[in-house]
Amino acid sequence: MECSNCNDPAIAKGFCNKHYSQFRRHKKITPDLEHNMQVIKCSALNCDRDAAVKGVCKKHYKHLQKYGEIRPSTEIRSELGKCVASNCPRDSVGLGYCQRHYRQIKNHGRLTPELEIK
Repeated sequence: MECSNCNDPAIAKGFCNKHYSQFRRHKKITPDLEHNMQVIKCSALNCDRDAAVKGVCKKHYKHLQKYGEIRPSTEIRSELGKCVASNCPRDSVGLGYCQRHYRQIKNHGRLTPELEIK
C-alpha cells in the first residue's frame, strides 16, 4: 500500500513515515512546510557519501570537529589490504599501514625505518 501523498510505502493511516509525522504534529498534511529535499554529495575529495552537515558527510564532519580541517593523511587506504609502506608484505590495520608502520606514524608522525629492527 502506498502513501496517498507520495509513492512511499504507507505505514499508518494511509501515510508514509514522513506524512504520518506531519499529520500527528499538525493534524494535517503540510506541503508548504516540506523542504525541497535535494541530495547533496559530500564536498570532500573522492567522497561519494551524502552530505549531512555543512556540505560534508558525517565522517568528514567529525574530522572537521576534531582537526578543524579534513586531513588527507587520514584518508589513505590500501586497495589490496596490504601495508602501503614500501616492500612491506603485512596486512593493513589502520590508515593503510600494518600495525608496525601504523604505530610509527602515530608515535613519530612519520615512518621511521632507521629505528626498525630487522
